[in-house]
Amino acid sequence: MDQQGTLRWQYEQDMWKHPVVLILIIKIFYAICMGLGAFLFALCALDGDVMEGLKMFVIVGLGIGTLMAVLALMAWGLMSLARGGKYCFEFEMNEKMVVHHATQQEKNRRRTILGLLFFLSPQRSLSTAALAMTPVSMATSYDEVKTIEAVREHDLIKVNGTLDRNQVYAAPEQYDFVWNYIVSRCPQAKILTKRKVG
Repeated sequence: MDQQGTLRWQYEQDMWKHPVVLILIIKIFYAICMGLGAFLFALCALDGDVMEGLKMFVIVGLGIGTLMAVLALMAWGLMSLARGGKYCFEFEMNEKMVVHHATQQEKNRRRTILGLLFFLSPQRSLSTAALAMTPVSMATSYDEVKTIEAVREHDLIKVNGTLDRNQVYAAPEQYDFVWNYIVSRCPQAKILTKRKVG
């Protein structure tokens, strides 16, 4: 804790044991592909060709969704190997908000990856834009929090607002303190818990 009362800590995540970000990415890919598949199905069904609509739904929703998930899994594996299986986060929390930062080391790696993508990728603009838009910092004000969810098996506290989805990590010995600190400052938030696996 500093003199202003802000608490700071770092959390090093084992990317192999806790692939929370990978799971989130796969869910996003599937949601996009399934939504697009459903839209194409609806268009075909309106034209009276339900079978063609089903075909488009299977190809786009399931087929491309699965392909994107496999590519995400491969990219995650390569990234995990390059990082030695570790990813380090920095957190700050005070009486008003909780903030999630990438460490300086992660920011430096990010700049390197952005540079490589720009020079090596045939889709430079798309690849670079996708990584550049990934936030390196997220601040969540307590008065905007709608739900708080405990996922203890991943040392994770999900602090969700209307639009933002902040993920706060704390080591097992810190977890209860961080959880109680955030929950006590968000009296209007709905509290969700997940049973510990195993």
